[in-house]
Amino acid sequence: MNTPDQIFAVLKACLTKPKFPAQVDVNGHDPYNPVHQGDKQKLFEQLHVQGLLQFVPGPSGRRTPLGYLITPKGQAELDSLRKNPALAK
Repeated sequence: MNTPDQIFAVLKACLTKPKFPAQVDVNGHDPYNPVHQGDKQKLFEQLHVQGLLQFVPGPSGRRTPLGYLITPKGQAELDSLRKNPALAK
């Protein structure tokens, strides 16, 4: 189960530029632990399925992707998470 602060970190990181899971620091996930990297990939895929992130294809299609970028629905979720006093930093 992912926490709101982990979802907030992913949405905030993908706000302006497409990112891959390995490029985003998520609380509770060690960047050098392959299990944590797999969990982070699952988080990105879950947010993609929910419509909060979109997959950005590269110039030559899906074989050269640019990463994930936030959607308008994801922006609304990010705005609601920003109102959470526990996440306001």
